[in-house]
Formats: sequence, C-alpha cells, structure tokens
Amino acid sequence: MKKYQAWLGVALSALFLYLAFRQSDPVEIGRAIRRVDLGVLVLSLPVLFLTLMIRALRWRYLLTTVGRPSLHALFSAIMIGFMSLNLLPFRLGEFIRAYVLGKRENLAKSTVFATIVVERVFDGFTLLFLLLIPLFFLSIPDRPAVAGHLKTMAFLALGLYLTAVTGLVLIWKKTDWFLEIMEWLLRPLPRLQRFALRQARAFAHGLDAVSNPKIFLMVVFYSLLLWAGYVLFYWLIMFAFTSPEGLNLGRQAGWVGAVFVLVVVSMGIMLPSSPGFVGVFELACILALRALGAEKGMSESYALVVHAWQFIPVTLTGIAYLYFHHFSFKEIQAGGHAAVSPEAGGD
Repeated sequence: MKKYQAWLGVALSALFLYLAFRQSDPVEIGRAIRRVDLGVLVLSLPVLFLTLMIRALRWRYLLTTVGRPSLHALFSAIMIGFMSLNLLPFRLGEFIRAYVLGKRENLAKSTVFATIVVERVFDGFTLLFLLLIPLFFLSIPDRPAVAGHLKTMAFLALGLYLTAVTGLVLIWKKTDWFLEIMEWLLRPLPRLQRFALRQARAFAHGLDAVSNPKIFLMVVFYSLLLWAGYVLFYWLIMFAFTSPEGLNLGRQAGWVGAVFVLVVVSMGIMLPSSPGFVGVFELACILALRALGAEKGMSESYALVVHAWQFIPVTLTGIAYLYFHHFSFKEIQAGGHAAVSPEAGGD
C-alpha cells in the first residue's frame, strides 16, 4: 500500500509538471533564469531563515505546558522536518519533527505532535486571512469575470474562516462531548477509532497552551509575522526577474500579488504529489502569476527558481542537523511511520 501511495505521488507530480510546462519554450526559460539578479536572491536567504526562526519562536509558546526547549533544538527539529518533507515520501515531515524534538528533549512525542497540529491550525487561519487581501484588493488585468469570481471566493473564505474558528472553540470547550460523538461515529472501525480518539485527545491537550490569553495573542502575532516573512521572501525574489523590455516582476505584481502567489501555492501543495511538492508547486505558481498578467517565460522561470531557492538551502540545512544530532534517515522514517500508524500507542 505504501509503495502504491509513493508511486501515485510521483505519477501526479509528473502530470502536474506536464500541465505546467506542456507549452513551454526551454530556451526562453533558460534566458529568463540567466537574467536573474543573483544579488537579490542572496538577499532573500536571510529572510527565509529568519522566517523559519520565527516558526521556532511560535512553537516555543505552543510548548509552554510541555516544556521549554531551546530555540536551537526547536529550529533544528523544524529544519529536519522540512528536509523530510522535501526528500521522503508520505509527507512524514511533521511526524518526524515531533519524533526528533521528543527524543532529543525527552518529551512525549504525541504531545509534541499535538502542538504541531495546533500550529498548523493557526497557519490555516492565517492563510485564510491572507486570502482575503488579494481577493478583495487585487485587480486581475483584463479579466473582469475572474475578478468577480475572486470576490465571491473572498466571502466564501471569510465564512470558512469563521466556521473553522467556531469548530476549534467547540473542540476546546466541549472536548468530552466532541470525543463521545467521535467514538460513536467510528464504532464500526475500532482501529481507526482508537487512532482518531488518541489524536483528538492530543489535539485538545495541545490547545491547553493557547488557553492563556497572553500566549494566544503571541501565537497569533508570530503567525502573522511568520507569513509576512514568506510574503517578503516571495516578493523579494520577484525583484530578481526583469524582462528584456525592462519590466520588473516585483513592481508588476506588487506585495498584494506576492500574497496572492503565496496563497495559491500554499493551497496547491495540499494536493497529493511526490516529496518536495514537485510539479504541483510549479503549476500553482505559474497559474497565479499568469492571472496577474506576468509573461509566460518569466512566470515559468520564477516558479522554478523560487521553488529551488526554498528546497536546496532548507534541505541541506536539515541534512546537516540530521547528522549533527546523530540521527539517520532510517531512524526518522521509522519514527514518523510509528506516529502515523493507527496501532501506535501514545508515549
């Protein structure tokens, strides 16, 4: 089953790559990449790593009720987790992150993973909030019909945001009631029932940290700061691309356009794919830039460069931390699979 899932991800990535570049001119893409301003790319790297450090700072607040790991321990676990997402199948990165931090800091891995789930919930809420910015304020060149659809999507996103917040509060305040309903619904599937109930209890426990108003506000603040960092990273790299006619992608798209590209890519990589989100990342990025009116060759070259500029530094840093902390790929894969398995017990 696992091999089937891995090959399905590879096949989908191949399909997405075909859709992204089926009418591309490799020569035009190569020329656009050769015109890239390397100085701007170098300038964007500190922004990327600062953003990842902000993620570590936010995670530290979510772990308040569990312990207080050092920022270095949190940052290294995050880098190993993202490296795993880039190189290993089955999207085990978040489970591996929990395994690495739990083992190094002697913390219960299920509880650590619960804080990661809560973290992702805040990421989802922040992403929905960011979605409102381009949907309400972005002007799509020569596409009034598309602009109208975006306005409709904005109100749907707002409704989804409010619904999600209501559901989160319900789980938090009515945990026992929520667990009873889940137990009843999953009674015909005992293995899934045990797994789902364990994860739901861990998730509810992970919410304990944000029951403190100060911690909740700090997590919200760092979530906004974190995604603002990603917007800046995407926007800075846009300034590295200038057409032969002198049209700069960063000035053409603007910061709202950078938000739009980031949101579309973030939603696109939720689709199944091979490790590293190959293909689906490029397709989502190209479609977003083309909607903004960017040239085809520039859109395609930007998608390739911005993906590689995230993939390579993060992956190399994660590998370095992996061996610095004396882990192996085999060990972290086993730890990640154990966390996913319905038969795994909480520790």
